[in-house]
Amino acid sequence: LENMVIYDIVAIITDRENYDQNPEIQKALKQTTEQQMLSLLDKKVAEDLPEIIEDSVRAYYEDNRDQYKREAQIEIWEIYVTDENTAKKVARLANAGQDFEGLAEKYNEDKGTKKKKGYLGYRAKRRRGAVSQKAFEIGPEKIAGPIKYRKGWVVLKTGGIKPEGIKEFDEVKNQARQRLKSQKLKQLREEWEKEIKEEFQAKINYELLESI
Repeated sequence: LENMVIYDIVAIITDRENYDQNPEIQKALKQTTEQQMLSLLDKKVAEDLPEIIEDSVRAYYEDNRDQYKREAQIEIWEIYVTDENTAKKVARLANAGQDFEGLAEKYNEDKGTKKKKGYLGYRAKRRRGAVSQKAFEIGPEKIAGPIKYRKGWVVLKTGGIKPEGIKEFDEVKNQARQRLKSQKLKQLREEWEKEIKEEFQAKINYELLESI
C-alpha cells in the first residue's frame, strides 16, 4: 500500500513539472508505441495463419528427418560416493554379484539418483561426462569403476544400448509442429512486408546519407 501511495505521489509531481514533455520521455513513449504496434501486427499475421493439421506436421517431419537425429544411447546405473575406499568396496561387491540397485540404495550419496536406485536411464556419450564415456567404452551389460567424477567416485553398471538413428514422429511431434508454425509465420510476414513495399515505395538517397 505504501508503494502504491508513493507511486501516485511521484506521478503527481512528474505531471506538475511537465516531465511528460521531456524529449527523452517523448522519445521513449514513441518507441514503446511503435513496439506495441509491431507486436499487434505480428499477432494479426499469426491470426491469418491457417490451422496446422496433423498431416502437415507429419509431412514436415518426413521432409526434415535430419533435424531429428538421435545419438547412440546406453542405459546406465551409478553409485556415487565421495570416499575412494568406499567406492572400491562397492565395486568389489558389485563385481561379486551383489544386487546393484540394492547397493545404490545403501551407498549412493547422490540424492537425485539414490531414490531411483542409481538409475540414470539412457544417456548419450556426452550427457554424463566421464560416466557416460566409460559406459560406452565398456559396452552393454557391464560393471565398471570406480572412476573419478566431480568431487567423488562412481561405480557404474550398463544395460541395453540404443543405436544412433532418427527419433520417431511421436517423440518430436510438438517440436515439429512449432517449427512448421514458425516457418509458415515467416512466410506470411515476408508476404506482408512485400505488399507494404509495393504500396509504400521508398528510395534511399545514398549521396544525402553519406553527407550526414
